[in-house]
Amino acid sequence: MVAFKDNSSNIHKSILNSIGEAVFIHNAKTGIIEDVNEAMLNMYGFEKNEVVGNNVGYISAEDEGYTGEKAFDKIQSVLKGNIELFEWKARRKDKSTFWAEVSLKLTKYSGKEWIIAVVRDISDKKENEMRVLHFSKFQKILADLSTTFISLPIEEFNTSIDNALELLGNNFLSDRAYIFIYNDDYSKMSNTHEWCNLNITAFKNKLQNIPSNLFQWNHNQLIKGEIICVPDVSQMGQDAKVEKEEFEKEGIQSLIIVPFLHNKQIVGFIGIDYVNRKNAFQEEDEYALKAFGNIIGQALVRKRNEESIKRAKLKAEESDKLKSAFLSNMSHEIRTPMNGIVGFAELLTDTKLPEKERLNYVKIINESSHQLLSIINDIIDISKIEANLITLNLEHFNLIQEIQNIINFFTPIAQNKGLELSFSHEMLKSTKGLLLDKSKLNQIFNNLISNAIKYTESGFIKVHLLVDRNSMVFKIKDSGIGIDKNNQESIFKRFVREDNEYTTKTGGNGLGLAITKGYIDKMGGKITVTSEKNVGSEFAFFIPTLFE
Repeated sequence: MVAFKDNSSNIHKSILNSIGEAVFIHNAKTGIIEDVNEAMLNMYGFEKNEVVGNNVGYISAEDEGYTGEKAFDKIQSVLKGNIELFEWKARRKDKSTFWAEVSLKLTKYSGKEWIIAVVRDISDKKENEMRVLHFSKFQKILADLSTTFISLPIEEFNTSIDNALELLGNNFLSDRAYIFIYNDDYSKMSNTHEWCNLNITAFKNKLQNIPSNLFQWNHNQLIKGEIICVPDVSQMGQDAKVEKEEFEKEGIQSLIIVPFLHNKQIVGFIGIDYVNRKNAFQEEDEYALKAFGNIIGQALVRKRNEESIKRAKLKAEESDKLKSAFLSNMSHEIRTPMNGIVGFAELLTDTKLPEKERLNYVKIINESSHQLLSIINDIIDISKIEANLITLNLEHFNLIQEIQNIINFFTPIAQNKGLELSFSHEMLKSTKGLLLDKSKLNQIFNNLISNAIKYTESGFIKVHLLVDRNSMVFKIKDSGIGIDKNNQESIFKRFVREDNEYTTKTGGNGLGLAITKGYIDKMGGKITVTSEKNVGSEFAFFIPTLFE
């Protein structure tokens, strides 16, 4: 049906088509579209015959609530004398939607009432309004976060950061938001916090201690404090090939990553991913994410500092306890041989003492003197280790023969307890030209073998040496009382011994393993222990080979 049929219709049509806005002419009684101008067809993408004869619902976003019934209500309102100027969600022929501003006016022509609808595309205006609203809302979120993290107890940090990431992800309508933290030398990074939208795969557990140079393109930009903004992953260049492959493997279509700094040094970065769609980022998105990252970054630095202070406090308290225990233990350890020396020295003043008893007392004094000297040497050694005053005196010697000499020394002691002490070796490389600190190696073996004998009641003690191209591996295995799993790290600390009935009975100052570890560390090696209670222990240490 055509709205105008008289001879002036061409004039009316020319006037209608000269209007730059989209114009609809509706039947006032039915709301049916009777005519449209060319601007409308251009704006909506329809042909005229596809629109005329339909109601407004046909060109509206009905699935979003903008229905033909609601449009007709607006028409009825105009018929009652009201002015109608409103915003409407319109639908183009290609199903895309846009925001429109609609003004309705009642007019009469040829004895009929018509509703003239003038429609203006306000998509840009709405987008700007939404952007301002979005930015204002995000500014409030930032202010709230900043206030929250100022006084937040350290125990609540992780939960609060997770909640903040959820706010960030939802505010950006993204699918994933995450935080990565670098280690001290930036060689590795770990995903510490992550938020994922519904049905989005989480990667946090897989992304721990990742080498930074694995994603060199990313790392180079972040380390310089630059923002990484990728609206379309499929368009990433050849220089970011590794990153592109990884992003595509994770299903990411768009992403933005912003580094956060402390004292001009990068701490980590925060990012958001879009999996279900691409996203065109605006300049204010970068600004907002950077501000968010700075707040989170400062919070994480504060958390790290507080944890460091807490650890230092605990360490200091532990050190004080150990020193107190050490002084108490040392006073006992020193007093015992000193009492032997002083007591039996006084007995020797008795001129009527039989020769046999006199020789026995001299023997006791001699043994007590050696015991006291050993304690004093241990104290001096551990002090040097802690002050980093240990120096290596490297020399050539027959390694196999030296270890065999040590074994020969301890064999009678082991046999007195009914223990089998053995030594084996595998030489995958000649030790000719090998340089080692003979004295310290002797002390290491003395400490480990004497401990094995001390804490083994029956069975065996096996010493094994493996020399390969780059290192020497020494193992001392016994069938002794074993070490509780919870104590296997602490026994290498100074003044620490496993506290049980057996160690109380056998005595000791708790310095032997600390000195052993200190010497091995100084040689560039490492010592480990594997043990099971009532089964036995194996101490293994390796030292890099050094040849002249």
